[in-house]
Amino acid sequence: MKSNFMSPVVAAVVALAAAAVANDDCTSSYTQLPHGQTPYENDGGCFFCAKFKGSSFPISDLGDLSDNCKQMCDNDPDCSAYTIARSASLHAHEYYWGSAANCCLEREEYPPETYIDAQNGGDEPNTCEKESMCWTRYEKDEESLSKCDKKQKKSKLCKPIWKARKFSNKRKKKHMKFIKNGCDYKDEKFESMLDEAYQQCKAEIEDEPQQPELVQQKAQQATFENTGVYQRSAWVAHGVFGAIAFGILAPLSAF
Repeated sequence: MKSNFMSPVVAAVVALAAAAVANDDCTSSYTQLPHGQTPYENDGGCFFCAKFKGSSFPISDLGDLSDNCKQMCDNDPDCSAYTIARSASLHAHEYYWGSAANCCLEREEYPPETYIDAQNGGDEPNTCEKESMCWTRYEKDEESLSKCDKKQKKSKLCKPIWKARKFSNKRKKKHMKFIKNGCDYKDEKFESMLDEAYQQCKAEIEDEPQQPELVQQKAQQATFENTGVYQRSAWVAHGVFGAIAFGILAPLSAF
């Protein structure tokens, strides 16, 4: 009679093999928030994701861009969310910052004062809202935060533009004041370019199918309460840029 007994050594090998397969297959799940709702910060680093390796042309398809930026977030054990930028915004950022990024990662949680909802700008959006309209944020679901215990492969199409960094409380306060004042860069050409990008991004969004109702509901639940209580489930930090925008981003050191 064949025994069903498995020796401790064999059992350990099987367990390790199963764990390896699980880690290779593990992927984080994310929830997409409504376009234009994102922090004006990025602390996990920003990248330029190109159509092909070495190209200066950005990935224009938002689905492909999201997939590649997601790989960068999955490759960073500390990443809690990522944000992608529509191509319309890149020209303005390259003019002002000297470089442009279309993928940024978040690590820390930031105060509600750092979050922007471009849809609140109405007919007269401020500069923060104009810039945010071109960005879309994907928040890692809670169950995914500790699901994988090793790095996943990063995209070969995304090159680093700004490295990850931590910001001091003093710098955060200075940045929050900048946001409260409407993100005045004191550069008319830059603000004019952001206005053009805002109009283009807004038109693109209006022509696209609406997001699933459940995603909108989650985003609404994540909106800050009148009490000012910060809802982490919907807003996690963005930060490498620091300053400009959660998308573009320029390091807070620029302020």
